Amino acid sequence: MQPNDSSDYSPAKIFQLLKEGAFAAVRKEILANANTNGRHKWSVLETDENPAEFKDMVFVCGVHRSGTTLIHDYLHAHFDLSFLKAPVPESEGQHMQDVMPSDTAVGGVGRFAFHAAMQLAGSGWDDAAYKAARERLVSQWTPWIRGKSNTILEKSPPNIVRIPALRKMFPGAKFVIWTRHPFAVSEASKKWCRTSNAELLLHWNTAYSLAIQHLEADCIIARYEDFCASPEKEADRIAAFLGLSRREKPASLGDRFKNIKNTNQSYFENFTTPAFGHQKIWKLFGY
Repeated sequence: MQPNDSSDYSPAKIFQLLKEGAFAAVRKEILANANTNGRHKWSVLETDENPAEFKDMVFVCGVHRSGTTLIHDYLHAHFDLSFLKAPVPESEGQHMQDVMPSDTAVGGVGRFAFHAAMQLAGSGWDDAAYKAARERLVSQWTPWIRGKSNTILEKSPPNIVRIPALRKMFPGAKFVIWTRHPFAVSEASKKWCRTSNAELLLHWNTAYSLAIQHLEADCIIARYEDFCASPEKEADRIAAFLGLSRREKPASLGDRFKNIKNTNQSYFENFTTPAFGHQKIWKLFGY
């Protein structure tokens, strides 16, 4: 998920462009240095000739390092949901199919939202094409579906920028718009990418600005901070919106999420990058 090692790539240059408000130039600079080698090396592609039958689809939508795995795992552990499980990064559905580009095709962490291809924008698809896309997606996801619920839960970071396309593929689907403070997301993302905080803040802003444009009655907004403060209460709120029933006996979350706590402060302490022009979108999410 690393950007290409280009001698022309300069975070300092991008930082200066951000200060000048030259956002079009920022996007051009980032995309010019994006990783374009296609799919993640750990992608898996299999097709089942007897695709799964189910009633509802739920998509968790949130950028990398925002806690989407936490809410995904908590929901399917406590509520009647099927989910995807495969030997790919975080069992993300984007790495189990070839219908839509995976985020690695355009630079991965902290970059994918800048690229219109991730939205399937301008694809020219008609209703028949969206139906065919759904059928292929389901046939490729079927080998990796775990559980027997009529509702399937899927989470991949690019979901945050392609809600309209997913709506057309899966009529009646619901979307959990998951957020976390952009300072924490940006600092945490640097573990996976060689990208400046200034770029990562712009990426957060771009991704969630796109999501806000497409909010409808099939969406619920949920925050990492609220969930960590009261996991059961917040999960019940999300589950009620999704129409889910609790499992008689919860599944184990394992050691990774055994103790749920807000770790934002550890990232805030080292964050000094000014927040250029982002405050409006942040306030919409309570940041």
